[in-house]
Amino acid sequence: LELPGSAPLPDGDHTLVVTAADAAGNSTSVNAPITVDTLAPAVTIDDHPLTSDNTPTLSGTAEPDSTVLIEVDGQTLATSSDTDGNWQVTIPDGRPLADGAFTVVATATDSAGNMNTASGTLAVDTQAPELLTAEVSPSGESVSGVTEGGALVTLTLPDGDTVTATANAAGDFELELPAAYTGGETFQLMAADNIGNPSATLPVTAPTAPSAGDVRFITAEDTGIVITKADLLAQTSDPDSPHLDITSIGLTDPATGSLVDN
Repeated sequence: LELPGSAPLPDGDHTLVVTAADAAGNSTSVNAPITVDTLAPAVTIDDHPLTSDNTPTLSGTAEPDSTVLIEVDGQTLATSSDTDGNWQVTIPDGRPLADGAFTVVATATDSAGNMNTASGTLAVDTQAPELLTAEVSPSGESVSGVTEGGALVTLTLPDGDTVTATANAAGDFELELPAAYTGGETFQLMAADNIGNPSATLPVTAPTAPSAGDVRFITAEDTGIVITKADLLAQTSDPDSPHLDITSIGLTDPATGSLVDN
């Protein structure tokens, strides 16, 4: 039995009454309930803009009790929506995704065979940031270096407290220390990208301030000490760096040994 195309049944529940009659005019009837469903099932897929998990769980919604096929990176995974219309599927451990960006396509098929598709995005990043350089300033008051742009840098102090800073877009960072460390202390430095991938820990050592034995005062009684032009040009304006403090210079006439200028 085929209904005429000019009078299709609308979507919904209907009752067909089927009557059979023989040549003698005897007849009987039966009622047959049917449901017409020509609408494509609604389907959505949640975006996963960035994850450090290469076997993530994908999720979305569809018409309740629909079959849902997920396609991502050449894989096809099957699941179904529950009575509330929610579905989810996990990438198998044996087929992890590589780092990169992917388009995820979900195809839902309802009990009447109607189909619909939706797409979403997925990005995977499992690579830890690299700490390229790091050093303590000569004054022992800050630590600076280079890592992945936007990474959160954490410095663990000798007492266990931490100091944090965020690297700029170029990866440069600087952490201000709560005090000047000039005793050769060792710090532990670590960086994490914006989804939490941690770097290896990098030890960083503070400078050691010179002891009294490292400082020598040159007086008028000292002889035979030569300070060259190169020594003077090599001096730094940083008060915490090794340098010469010259309070006066006496010029002696080599012929007479007399003081010419002071």
